[in-house]
Amino acid sequence: MKQIIITPFLMNPELCTSLDIHNAVNSQLSDTEAALRRNPTSFDSAGRHLAPNGKVSNLPYELWLAARTQAFKEWFGEWEHRAIIENLINHHVADISNYEITPSNTKEVYRSIGTARNKETNINVDFVNSAYGKIIRHKEYNPRLIWAMKELFESAVLMNVEMPDFDTPRADGTVHKRRNSIKSFSHFINTLQMDEQTYLIRYTVQNLKSRRGEGAHQLHSQQITKIKISNLANVSTLSVWAETTVASDLKLTSFLKSVNDDVSQAADENGEPEVVHHFSLLDNSHSRVNMEDIHADAFLNLRHPVRNNTAADGGLSSMRDIFADRKYDGAITIDRRTGERKYIVLNSDQIMSADSLCVR
Repeated sequence: MKQIIITPFLMNPELCTSLDIHNAVNSQLSDTEAALRRNPTSFDSAGRHLAPNGKVSNLPYELWLAARTQAFKEWFGEWEHRAIIENLINHHVADISNYEITPSNTKEVYRSIGTARNKETNINVDFVNSAYGKIIRHKEYNPRLIWAMKELFESAVLMNVEMPDFDTPRADGTVHKRRNSIKSFSHFINTLQMDEQTYLIRYTVQNLKSRRGEGAHQLHSQQITKIKISNLANVSTLSVWAETTVASDLKLTSFLKSVNDDVSQAADENGEPEVVHHFSLLDNSHSRVNMEDIHADAFLNLRHPVRNNTAADGGLSSMRDIFADRKYDGAITIDRRTGERKYIVLNSDQIMSADSLCVR
């Protein structure tokens, strides 16, 4: 666990995030859990709960649930979407320009794929024949996409999972054919280059009810969207592109619009909110207290930190003037003697006690 230091500027070191926020998080636990149980990518084959990058979460199960409630995200920021997009940006952009172009046998190539396993989620997806027609009718279709499809899908990042909506019309006014066998749709995204043009590609997988093993997940469709490589520089540039572009893939651009920098930076290596150990340097009378007496496990809302990686004392003495600038709400520092990372926050409402969550 990392350490949090409350600066001397804090008059009240109590963990005082509004009780209403805690109650809202706790009231949403059951519904959030039910939704996650319907999501085939929430757990691995051993039943362990997963982070957005497909790795086993560092959070205990109940806090893993709490961090995914809407109330928690309103306080902390939409961390889950940001973690997904950061994972995508850090991906290697596959160049498929040299793949052989032989349009006459793409259907045979597609059929030969059979099943592909996505590396992030470990889900086996059947490349069913019914998806092929949708793929080749897409306006940005290129035969190379068929030849590279298995590789691109296996390395794709899970974007989101949505429940089927057979009543809302598509952009062209048509409606989806109702199929009671579909439990949910999973959307995966990847990046690629082809003939010096960069693209975002989205795969939709339909997850079927009452099936186990083979056949439980089937490829539904594929969409590809042009983008400049510069737009993939970071979360901000990608979000701005989504806000300003006119793209045919509305699901993709809608998701990217929800991603921004206004998210707490107190996250672990998986991109999930990090539980930190809280110590307070001062009590209300500004006298130093025993650090073993005031401590708790907590989440931090630290959206605009200044970073200091060289301070010998973790940054407390050297950053007083910086904190006077109200554009910062705290700091992330590295103690050069120990290599320990420390979070510093300025106000007690930036702290949410983990011990008061998950009360059902």
